[in-house]
Amino acid sequence: MITEHWSLFGLRLRTPQLELRLPDLEDLAQLADVAAAGVHDPAVMPFVTAWTDTTAAGRARSTLQWAWTQAGRCYVDDGSEWHVVQGRRVRGRRLLLDREHWAAARTIDVTITGLEPCLEQFGVPTASAG
Repeated sequence: MITEHWSLFGLRLRTPQLELRLPDLEDLAQLADVAAAGVHDPAVMPFVTAWTDTTAAGRARSTLQWAWTQAGRCYVDDGSEWHVVQGRRVRGRRLLLDREHWAAARTIDVTITGLEPCLEQFGVPTASAG
């Protein structure tokens, strides 16, 4: 199974109304279809990727490539990255929610499954890692 090689595929965070998980290939195919059709006004560039500057097939392909790249990035950086979009330098921000702030803001029950095999990928020492 894929989770034996990339444990994050088995990680699930569930609330009564929402499940967070990595997308599977069918999910990504649907996302690529939506991207191919276009997701914003071509006169506006709200993303760091120039969605409107390519073909529908190019939008679908770059969406898949971006998703796969993000799935492989399991580290916390400084919270921002610089990109060039249509010749302008723009800053992209990532938001980090740590355990302390999660506990303070949490208002509903959350069930987490598949976390233990992911801890090493998150940089958390485990008994089995030694």
